[in-house]
Amino acid sequence: MKLSKIQVRRIQMATGLTPITEGDPFHQALTRQFGEETFYIAKRGLLVFEPADDMREACEDPVRAWRLAEFSEKDGESALGTIERERTTMVIDLANPAGDQRSIN
Repeated sequence: MKLSKIQVRRIQMATGLTPITEGDPFHQALTRQFGEETFYIAKRGLLVFEPADDMREACEDPVRAWRLAEFSEKDGESALGTIERERTTMVIDLANPAGDQRSIN
């Protein structure tokens, strides 16, 4: 899901995460691999946010973080490796100006 500037701001307010900028060569490589998304690097790996329809009763405009890749250590260096898309428990209500965060994985 490609996020708007307001959505990016609300996710940042709730999580402290900043997206990879579109001009970054890493962003271009990720877009080729995963499609048009707003990508985030977090402690546990590469995240994107998608609508969380299962949370509509608790939130007005919920999005859930999905992990697409994870960090691994090899020979003392960190590498980002693709994994099967993994649902997390991190849900943000984009309708909330404070970016209400329901839970974090």
